[in-house]
Amino acid sequence: MTTLDELPPQIQEMLCAHEALQRLGFSANDIYVGLGVDPTYSVTVPQVFVVLVLKRPGGKTQEFNLRVCDLWCDETIMLGTWTAATLLWNKPESREACRRLWLASHICSVFPEIAAAMKAKGLPLPAVDAILKLADRAEAQKLN
Repeated sequence: MTTLDELPPQIQEMLCAHEALQRLGFSANDIYVGLGVDPTYSVTVPQVFVVLVLKRPGGKTQEFNLRVCDLWCDETIMLGTWTAATLLWNKPESREACRRLWLASHICSVFPEIAAAMKAKGLPLPAVDAILKLADRAEAQKLN
């Protein structure tokens, strides 16, 4: 595999889930890939999740799980492919392919709903909060 377009579609969607969380202002250091069975989906097949884990005051953590897909291959293969995919994604020459994959992804199509669900769960949205703060400052300057 030498290009993002050659990756399995599940890995492409995982990359876009990771990208969604980063676009909301979260650090890559707080984003993980996990496997599990989520009874919410009434399935017993292991699911692939992209997980945000925020460290909160007092040593507590808060998590947000994005279910991406069913596990479609051996876990070791999936994790190896994921590692290789992140290296491709982060290459400067991949920017156009990243943009194209992002725009075509299911995650992108539900991005506002993801942000709303996170906000409803009480999670901060650093990028959104920063924009709102700038807008508030600009509005205050207009009033002065």
